[in-house]
Amino acid sequence: MSHRNFPPRRMFGCLRPHNTQRTSVRGRRATQFSLTMLADATLHSILTFAIILFLTRLLGNKQLSQLTFVDYVTGITLGDLAGLVADAQEDRILKNLIILIIFAVLTGLLGWLQLRHRLLNKVVTGEPTVVIHNGKILEKNLGTMRYSIDDLTAMLRLKDIFDTSEVEFAIMETNGQLSVLKKASKKAATREDLSIPSQYEGIESELIIDGQIIYQNLLQNHLDGKWLMQKLAEQGVQHLSDVVFAGLNAKGELYIDLRDDHMPTMTDISDWITKKKRPVTQGQKGQDGEAKG
Repeated sequence: MSHRNFPPRRMFGCLRPHNTQRTSVRGRRATQFSLTMLADATLHSILTFAIILFLTRLLGNKQLSQLTFVDYVTGITLGDLAGLVADAQEDRILKNLIILIIFAVLTGLLGWLQLRHRLLNKVVTGEPTVVIHNGKILEKNLGTMRYSIDDLTAMLRLKDIFDTSEVEFAIMETNGQLSVLKKASKKAATREDLSIPSQYEGIESELIIDGQIIYQNLLQNHLDGKWLMQKLAEQGVQHLSDVVFAGLNAKGELYIDLRDDHMPTMTDISDWITKKKRPVTQGQKGQDGEAKG
């Protein structure tokens, strides 16, 4: 039987330094990978945020109630494309970014063409639809737009109309809003109807916001900071930082709201009962008096 010369077995003590070194190398690599991934994610997020902010400002802004169906769909698509750019791999970032920019350019081009060509605008966004004509509900037009009678009455209630017989005309706009014309006999009387003279109201000018003077509005009203500080002093305001808001109406009256309103009581319209709001019974008052005595 031949004897083979086997290498001597390594002791566990000799293996420990080698495993510890390998573990430390793996740990450094994992840390470097995590930092690299975090840096890439941060860079992608900042880049995507800046691009989507620039594109949305370039395309213009509309209130949510003014959005048509096409505007709504294109807005959602732009958000999805921005998400693809933020989550894309290194080799696909440029491609997704180009797709996002092209889609935004097409959206802006379509909006520009809609402003120039009325027929195209009608094709893309549609036309308003009459749903109540001379006090009569047009069920066929409602069905064409996939609206029910319940939907119509709910939208009328949002217009403070709880009696359908008060409506002369109701038109469903392209943005989904309902325009209503009441019957002449159901309209509220105005000052002109009652021959009551009225005065010009105008809009309020913001002079101070969060302790900062809006000098441009002061100049538009032919005023200066000295006049404003004098008015504040007349109402007992010593520091400008104490003022949250100050506005000047068309009559020249200055409204001032301070950070500390010094209100002795506050009206709470919530239904939750706290210790401060819990009513005190007569028995509790007697017990409190005995305890104090």
